[in-house]
Amino acid sequence: MDEKKDVFVCSGRSCKAFGAERIMKTLSKETGLQPGDENDTMSLDYCGCLGYCQNSPNVLIGDDHYVFDAEEESVAAQVKMGGTFHPGTE
Repeated sequence: MDEKKDVFVCSGRSCKAFGAERIMKTLSKETGLQPGDENDTMSLDYCGCLGYCQNSPNVLIGDDHYVFDAEEESVAAQVKMGGTFHPGTE
């Protein structure tokens, strides 16, 4: 059985300026969860600054899987995979 994933969208100033709200809307649409909600497989919420402002917007999956420079088109897939994603390095 897969481990439950905690997914956090950074709500720091830089991430907000670069699209954190769009990222959350996309994740909410894809998962059916609203910020602060959870189901059997994942939880979804905002968090404070993750400290990677130069790579905004950022998403944290679990304890140590980051999605830097997150884009709506790819972040939902990355959440499903649970891995670290660095745009331009695939």
